[in-house]
Amino acid sequence: MVYYYSMESLASFFQENEQKSNALLKKAFVYCLGVLVILIAACLVGLLPDIDTHTVVIICLIDTAIVIILLAVLKRWNNRGFIKYLFISVLCILTFSIAIIPNMRVYLSFLIPPLLSIFFVNERFTITTCIFSGLTYVLAIGARCLFEADDTFMTMSRLRYFFAYGFGGLVEHAIYSFILFYLTRTTRSLLMHSYLRKKRLNQIHNVILEGFANIVESKDKSTAEHISRTSRYVQIICEKLQERGMYPDTVNDTTIPVMIRAAPFHDLGKISISDDILNKPSELDGPEWHAMHHHPADGAQFILKNFVVLDDDLFTKTASEMALCHHEHVDGTGYPFKLIADEIPISARIMATADIFDALVSKRAYKLPYSIDDAYVELQKLSGTTLDPELVDCMVASRDKVEQVLKECCS
Repeated sequence: MVYYYSMESLASFFQENEQKSNALLKKAFVYCLGVLVILIAACLVGLLPDIDTHTVVIICLIDTAIVIILLAVLKRWNNRGFIKYLFISVLCILTFSIAIIPNMRVYLSFLIPPLLSIFFVNERFTITTCIFSGLTYVLAIGARCLFEADDTFMTMSRLRYFFAYGFGGLVEHAIYSFILFYLTRTTRSLLMHSYLRKKRLNQIHNVILEGFANIVESKDKSTAEHISRTSRYVQIICEKLQERGMYPDTVNDTTIPVMIRAAPFHDLGKISISDDILNKPSELDGPEWHAMHHHPADGAQFILKNFVVLDDDLFTKTASEMALCHHEHVDGTGYPFKLIADEIPISARIMATADIFDALVSKRAYKLPYSIDDAYVELQKLSGTTLDPELVDCMVASRDKVEQVLKECCS
């Protein structure tokens, strides 16, 4: 077990945050459309008498077309790295176009792009946005100096107006940008430390919990390597199901690693069963079977109570299902609940197939190991009664991989 997470893992954390921030900006542009429509309506009904209606309508219609094109582009390239730069560039252009309308005073709007950039928690992106927004602000002031009427500037010359409002505003913008940059750097540092600390704690919890699984393995002396082999059989079955396009909602790129990770804990309930029962060389009697029948529920209860510290609901749910239901039979003769077919979670049905196959090819206190040919014959006999026929077929179709697992574990 490694007690640190790689930079790739940390990078994926910030990449996920970037995707969420892109979604936030996408919503912001949808709101922009609403603002543009309101601005056009306000001019048409005379609420802004000092502003030329035709100019506002033309500019707003152009801006609306730009936003619609941007949203269409996002449907195809939603998660690309350049999207955030495209977002901010278009936002600055929209602000610029509104700011150059005569008698419009929207200078504070140039602070919106830098403010939105801090959601990405990326110092380089924040400073790039601040610079671009500042330059756009200066260009807007320059455009006003060139095109607005003389009475706009009162007693000031156009050049003096440009220096007073352009560079004066730019200094204020620079101070604001420095504050945002500092906030971004501090937030990123705090997020990194929090993320790494959480992952480190999860790893320690995993080590402790895997220790319990290993204790179970050591109690049952006849099941050496059982935990590692069954995890690999679970992986083989899952990959075959995915290859065939079966159970896409429950067997996919998200759930398969979770099932593989959860497999070692399927027999955790055996920790409460005495060694004499687990290693008895003869058939179990009534009270001993009663004790054995309790281990699925005991294991699931232990998982639900102790795995919550991992803050991974999918893993906890999957591990508890595997522990609770891996002795259920598809014909309803299993235990503890006598579930039938699809009433048994797919993770537990996969676990049962892997568990029974490994029991067949392994030496037990009460039996010798089956040959792989005999194990497959027996597995197919159990198909449709004890085991799910589709999962047995996956094991049969993946025999070469199964044999490779056995070869590696026995070498």
